[in-house]
Amino acid sequence: MEEVEILKRRVEREQKARRQAERILEEKALALYTTNEQLKHLNENLEKQVNEGIFELQDTEKRYRELIESVQDIIYKISTDGYFTFVNSVVVNRLGYTENEIIGRHFTELVEPDYAIPLTETYRAMIEHKTESTYNEFPVKAKDGRIVWIGQTVRLIKNGDSVVELVAVARDISDRKATEDSLRATQTRLSTLITNLQKGVLVEDENRKIVLVNQQFCDTFSIQAPPETLIGMDCSNSAEQTKHLFKHPNIFIAKINKILEKKTLIVDENLQMADGRILLRTYIPIYLEKQYRGHLWEYADITEQYNARELIRKSEEKYRGIMNNMELGLLEVDNDQIIIRAYDSFCEMVGYTQDELVGKSAPELFLPEEFDQVLNNNQDERKKGSASSYELQLKKKDGTRLWVIISGAPILDEDGEVVGSMGIHYDITERKKLEQELELAKLIAEQARQSEKQFLANMSHEIRTPLNAIIGMTHLLFDTRPNKQQYEYLDILKTSADFLLTLISDLLDMAKIEAGKVEVQNHPFDLTGLLRTTQRLFQIKIENRPIELNLMIDGRISGYYIGDDLILNQILLNLIGNAEKFTEKGSIDITVKQKKQDEEFDWIEFKIEDTGSGIPAEKIDLIFQKFKQINSHGHKHKGTGLGLAITKQLVEIQGGTISVDSQEGIGSTFTFMLPYKKSESEILPTINEIQLAPKNINGSYVLVAEDNIMNQKYISSLLTKWEINFVIASDGKKAVEHAQKKLFDLILMDIQMPNMDGYEASITIRNTKCLNQKTPIIALTASAMLDQKSKAMSAGMNDFVTKPFAPNNLLSILQRYIGNTERKNTTEVSLDLDQKSLDQLYGNDKEYAAEMFQTFLEDVLPDLQQLQILIENNDWETLSKEAHKLKPTLAMVGLNKLENELVQIEKMAKEKANFDVIKPIWDNFKSQLEEYIPTLRTTLAKFQE
Repeated sequence: MEEVEILKRRVEREQKARRQAERILEEKALALYTTNEQLKHLNENLEKQVNEGIFELQDTEKRYRELIESVQDIIYKISTDGYFTFVNSVVVNRLGYTENEIIGRHFTELVEPDYAIPLTETYRAMIEHKTESTYNEFPVKAKDGRIVWIGQTVRLIKNGDSVVELVAVARDISDRKATEDSLRATQTRLSTLITNLQKGVLVEDENRKIVLVNQQFCDTFSIQAPPETLIGMDCSNSAEQTKHLFKHPNIFIAKINKILEKKTLIVDENLQMADGRILLRTYIPIYLEKQYRGHLWEYADITEQYNARELIRKSEEKYRGIMNNMELGLLEVDNDQIIIRAYDSFCEMVGYTQDELVGKSAPELFLPEEFDQVLNNNQDERKKGSASSYELQLKKKDGTRLWVIISGAPILDEDGEVVGSMGIHYDITERKKLEQELELAKLIAEQARQSEKQFLANMSHEIRTPLNAIIGMTHLLFDTRPNKQQYEYLDILKTSADFLLTLISDLLDMAKIEAGKVEVQNHPFDLTGLLRTTQRLFQIKIENRPIELNLMIDGRISGYYIGDDLILNQILLNLIGNAEKFTEKGSIDITVKQKKQDEEFDWIEFKIEDTGSGIPAEKIDLIFQKFKQINSHGHKHKGTGLGLAITKQLVEIQGGTISVDSQEGIGSTFTFMLPYKKSESEILPTINEIQLAPKNINGSYVLVAEDNIMNQKYISSLLTKWEINFVIASDGKKAVEHAQKKLFDLILMDIQMPNMDGYEASITIRNTKCLNQKTPIIALTASAMLDQKSKAMSAGMNDFVTKPFAPNNLLSILQRYIGNTERKNTTEVSLDLDQKSLDQLYGNDKEYAAEMFQTFLEDVLPDLQQLQILIENNDWETLSKEAHKLKPTLAMVGLNKLENELVQIEKMAKEKANFDVIKPIWDNFKSQLEEYIPTLRTTLAKFQE
């Protein structure tokens, strides 16, 4: 406010001085001009006198032009129709135009369009009414495009009663205009701020006249008049007039008088109103150049906050009393943990009396040493003013312990400073005992889950191995060019085996089972073709039974749809297979129709209706539950009880719905509906024949480690067809022996084999100096377990093929590794650091990067080398902890690849792997780390440059 007032006064003084100077200059310029005109007229009437006074006239004109040119204002003349007839040279400095560029132009060409018409009207009125002088302000455009504000005085030049010209003195007032705009903007901002402030504001001058008041002030004191009508009102008696609004009127009057007398800042003073409201008042005196110029009153209604605080205070008093009568032990301590007060319930909890506790150190009395850090951490939070909850044990007077959960909060004084803390203690000893029992039960359950997981992995292998042979032999039979009927049977056999494989994969992949996640792979497929293939599959199955299998397809269903045909086929196999299982005679009707169509999807309804035994009404709600089977007429059918549960899940993950309607003894109808999109493109028919191998892998040498005779036959047939040389090893030990004798282009390694499994064989090949140390090893895994695949990669294998596999899957792998001219270097360790990771960590901060690299080389590297001692001592627990602690440091220096290997060491240490398994992995890790040390030192030197 003070700065605005000073600025405003300065502008006023400058404006006044400028106007005075302008008037003097205008008078002198006009006098000179008038004299000049008079001399000209004398020349017309008195030629003789002119000749005599020519010297005097020339001298006068010279003085006149010198004066005109010396002033800093633009002086110009315009004709009565608005064209420039004269302009002084100042115009060049002010507007950039020369005199010749101005003379002859109309004045409106320079004036901004919005001001041209009003200025024209002003000149017209002057001429019409013979107005001697006018003052105008308007913007003109300089030659360089700048806008220049002009303030000009215009006078008429008359010849008798006729106006012959207009003469003007124009001054550049752009700076003044900018100052005025700045002043107006500042005033507007302050006024807007105060007007919209959520507090009542009243500004008075030194004479107690209102300068500014906002609506909030009027609302606070119930003033009906608009704020703007109060400006200028005298407030000398306002205190006396409004004292009835306050709870203590006389005190209010006395305080007002005292404040106005002292004229010092008063902040956040509480006022009680007669209607129960609580106001917060602030008084701010206003001084300008050390002179008192008024003051500002600010009023805020804090009734709600005040009442809330009072409610909290009363509530605290209430609950403090309740606390003494509850099983919650309340204890108050100061910042040094000295007990200030112990409530009765707490005393009963720990076995002390209040007199025995007050003045004593709480940690020394109650806290076991192992919980010191827990208490210290929470006390740090308390000193910051934060509350927290935590669990620990307390020692009772008799030496026994109890578990408590403590809810601690800081105690603040009136200045908001933390002076202590209060803790509410709840005895959870019984709960802790229950948790320990639950933890034990969880451990047992986890062990059972791991056993189940291993069982599923083994079952996966046992099922997939023969299934691989079935699918493989099917592909080989396709390659014998069967007749049409044989081709149809082979296609059904292959389709069934493929869907069986998909079912096994989803059931045995624990990650998917535990997460309830099966990936939906949407792509174009022939819906009608899939339905007819499924129908034919079951017609062959029931051809010797008195059952009809009918398929009815809506005529609107045609072409290709986008969806997951594998999941749809699995649903149909489950539901139709279920109907076939429970139907001894009659019919199974499959009805498929387009139920509805929206902007995005065609909703296809599938209905499978049978004349089987039906489902009892009381058991119909159980059929979609896992491991639930319904006995029909006293007979229990074979199966896991998972089929319908899986079916329901598969329908729902595609956004569909499924329901059942059944009557015992009559039959059942399963209905499900799925959303599919119409496909604009068609899919190419599947080619079942085995592809020929490209020439760049013909004649290569492959080691096949496989113990199953059927799979040996399948793989050997494929390799022979592709003209690839091979050697078969029936177990891992023999595979290692072959690898040590002959160099191979690729090794196909089965995982589960006798004598030595695929993991051990791969680790041995990778960690011994043999011909095939760098040869790509491809795992042949029948396991659907994700961690088994990860384990294969950690053992040094490059890739994996999941059994059962199609010929073209294997061919693709062979092309990837054998067909690559750089395949011999695929397992070599690159000594380049992970630059992308380093850029993300450090950016351009070389100093920070150098510090981290130096710390790693000087401090972390010795710690990593100590891991070997832990391995040699079989100290798996410490090894696991140290590996977990050290692994993030590798990524900090760009050794992300080695970080993955240390993760494997940590994981194997947790599982207490034996020395013979973990030692080769460590040796490989150590060897690579030592190779990286020169690179790390070089990188450090670059960062230190």
